[in-house]
Amino acid sequence: MTFDALIPEGRKGRTDEAMFIASSDAARKFADEPDGWLVFEGQSGSGKTHLAAAIVNAVIDRGDPAKYTSALDLPDLIRDQRFEEDEVVGAFDAIMDAPILVIDDLGAQQSGNWIDAKLDQLLTRRFNGRVPTVVVLAKPISEMPDRVSLRLLDDTNSQIFNLSGTDTPVDDSRVNIPFAMLERMTFDTFDLNGAPQSTANDRDSLEQALIKARMFAEQSESTPWLYLHGPTGV
Repeated sequence: MTFDALIPEGRKGRTDEAMFIASSDAARKFADEPDGWLVFEGQSGSGKTHLAAAIVNAVIDRGDPAKYTSALDLPDLIRDQRFEEDEVVGAFDAIMDAPILVIDDLGAQQSGNWIDAKLDQLLTRRFNGRVPTVVVLAKPISEMPDRVSLRLLDDTNSQIFNLSGTDTPVDDSRVNIPFAMLERMTFDTFDLNGAPQSTANDRDSLEQALIKARMFAEQSESTPWLYLHGPTGV
């Protein structure tokens, strides 16, 4: 994941071309002269992680230090840090003090009092110190905790780029549904034949499930719950 490997205009249908080009330019400038925070928002597949990783690779290629971490790994790093001896610098300390840090998938990590407090400590320390940081969001800023969103939205420190494609608006009714699923998983494309090993009873079950799902979509106010169960892949 480097700048040279980027699709210049971004992935068609998954990102807004003009916004992706602007985001790429900002990412290159940040890699050359890291300053403040750079925040990438948008749906899955829009190129957020590629831009962030390209920044880290460019910085490292010129011989300067940078750190990439996924927010999904933060809880483990935080738990490990609790048991470090005082004189030992743990993995979480290395993230706290990284000269340039990328935090990918922020918002997708586990939540809990201890984890949330340490994450707040990490963001507050880097925010107050204006330490160069790239944040890739797993969900919209509007769904982040207030203390997180206030830091991300501070226009004296942050540049925010939403890479979502204009032809696939992200709204409350489609929140957190990957673009590929929106495009191909509809009632009209549902396969009543099932998997190759499906029996007649399996196919009958699929047909009944489809009927019930259509009814639920049309009448969810009168029947607020629909329960679907079975093994993976059915």
